[in-house]
Amino acid sequence: MTTLEKIQSFDLKPFEGESKNDLNFYAGIGKDLVPGGIFERFPILRPAVGEHYWREDNVHKKLLIVGESNYIKALNSEAIRNPQLWYKDADQNQLIPKAIESKFSNWKDGSKGHTGRLFKAIREELDKHDITHGDYLLNEVSYYNYFLRPAHKEKGHYYFGYCYEDADLEVAGTALAHIIYRLAADMVIFVSKFSYRCFTDFLAKEGIAIKDFPCLKEEGLYAVPHPSSRYWYSYGKEEFQQLLEAHWINH
Repeated sequence: MTTLEKIQSFDLKPFEGESKNDLNFYAGIGKDLVPGGIFERFPILRPAVGEHYWREDNVHKKLLIVGESNYIKALNSEAIRNPQLWYKDADQNQLIPKAIESKFSNWKDGSKGHTGRLFKAIREELDKHDITHGDYLLNEVSYYNYFLRPAHKEKGHYYFGYCYEDADLEVAGTALAHIIYRLAADMVIFVSKFSYRCFTDFLAKEGIAIKDFPCLKEEGLYAVPHPSSRYWYSYGKEEFQQLLEAHWINH
């Protein structure tokens, strides 16, 4: 089976009306790349799907926000630097210590840092249109980090662009393609242009087009600078909010 055939073979009907945070919803993704499946090996890394990702009042579309990668300074294992160990050979229970497991979760705090900047931009857009929402803005969207192996320090920086290998590209691309299909995302905004380039390159390599995801509206995939970059305040935030205004909010 091709990658596209594998994606489209998943039966969504049994999950209608069920939580999209259930681990079973992500069963079997990439099992030919990672023993047992990507999210069977890394359950904590599955997407965080907000309570109002689907809004019954239809005030906004289904938005999946895709970041880049985790980087945990306190974690410096051999497996982090070795894709073969991370994805296949190392003991699964030793990869992400329980003590810091919450730091890997896609349920981001949102009170500070780069996710705080994203949540602030989302709040401003909802408030501008008098759309009611709770205090935890991730509940209005879904959030997912693109790469499943954490970035380690290279060239003085924790940037995945300095430490990725072919296995990372294959696993990450496969996982996200399945996620978009299963979550029926109307649109995807990458808050990492590096992740965006890697994913579009993956789709091209696999012969997958945007139209192969019936859920995606209009262009479907968009990218803005990472909120921790110096470009966020110069133009990234404005681009992000323009995308929300033009494509996420239902006018």
